[in-house]
Amino acid sequence: MAQFLHGVKVKSKKAGVIPFVEASSAIIGLVGTAPKGKPWKIHTIRNWDDAIETFGKEQAGYTIHRALRNYFNYKETTVLVINVFDPDLHTKVSDVSATDIINGLNLFKKAKQELGFFPKILDVPNFSQEVEVAQAMSSLADQIKAIALVNVPQGADITAAVNFKNNFSSKRVYVCYPKVYTEDPIQEKPTLDWLSSQVAGLIVKTDLEKGFQNSPSNKELKGILGLEFIYEYVPDDPTSEVQYINSQGIITVKKDRAGYRLFGNTSSAYPANTHPADVFINWVRVADILDETIQDNLIQTLDENIIDNPYDPTTSIVYRVRESIDDLLNTWKAKGIIISGQAEVPLELNTASELALGNVYYRIKDFAVSTPMQGITIERIANSNALAEVFSKLFGGNQ
Repeated sequence: MAQFLHGVKVKSKKAGVIPFVEASSAIIGLVGTAPKGKPWKIHTIRNWDDAIETFGKEQAGYTIHRALRNYFNYKETTVLVINVFDPDLHTKVSDVSATDIINGLNLFKKAKQELGFFPKILDVPNFSQEVEVAQAMSSLADQIKAIALVNVPQGADITAAVNFKNNFSSKRVYVCYPKVYTEDPIQEKPTLDWLSSQVAGLIVKTDLEKGFQNSPSNKELKGILGLEFIYEYVPDDPTSEVQYINSQGIITVKKDRAGYRLFGNTSSAYPANTHPADVFINWVRVADILDETIQDNLIQTLDENIIDNPYDPTTSIVYRVRESIDDLLNTWKAKGIIISGQAEVPLELNTASELALGNVYYRIKDFAVSTPMQGITIERIANSNALAEVFSKLFGGNQ
């Protein structure tokens, strides 16, 4: 029996798109060593004062302070830091092993639960040159949709650098070579430093100033005082050393009248894989941020009825999800983050059995990010008749 009501009652229903909050891109995940700071814990560091308060004054042999200084030299940002120097396990910092680093990396899997987000740029200076550590970084990057910045071992020549890079073929692994000289405040002189921390800082700066759809390549590196090795670079000669290093899927440094600049756009998947979605750093990162943004924001729609009104599909969650994804894609197109992309509901995948199980399939078709303009070719046509033609125009009327 209907409840008696003498009056007006209003019922509300939700329609329209679900506003999406974009996942953050400029978050670094650093694993290393420090003399202070609770080990095996994710510390959130946003500036140099935070670093000193948490990890104490910098001391020789530890890695966290120098990496943080490199990042903040470009831009203050959020850095998730795990200190694996544990006085209960290690009598000195040199006792820290690859296994310790890998155990520290695995703690980042808890970051979403603890903090609400994952790091998007993984950096492990002084350890990532170990293949075991680099492979663990690659595996973690796949799981949390991040990129891993891996260093070539110190002292490696070009052949050794390429051999090291060939241990990987991942769209998420970016191999950095060679080492660079930066100011060491403890020794008060320039000393060799790992390029990966410079790359991480430059990526953050690029993200915050230009957008994560842009590559950090050919942008200025800060605080570089020299290179471990200086290699030849001839702009129009693909056989010159810097060109060759890039052609093997390794990110390097180019010095010219504009100073030291990062040089290289491609992941370790290149040259075996040439699809832009697996090769170019901006393609990979845009796709990752898109995936994570959609996942994070659609959690709220789980367990809602697929269809709540067969006569008005616009109020059903299945319709609103598609419209919401499309709205995000259109927003990103307007911002220049992507150049193409459209959401659809593929009927061939949404079969009766899948819908009965509560599974709904969507597709983003024609997804595309602009590739970096890596090469410019100019055709110059020499015309020996040009002088006569100009001469005729000037004097053809016997002026």
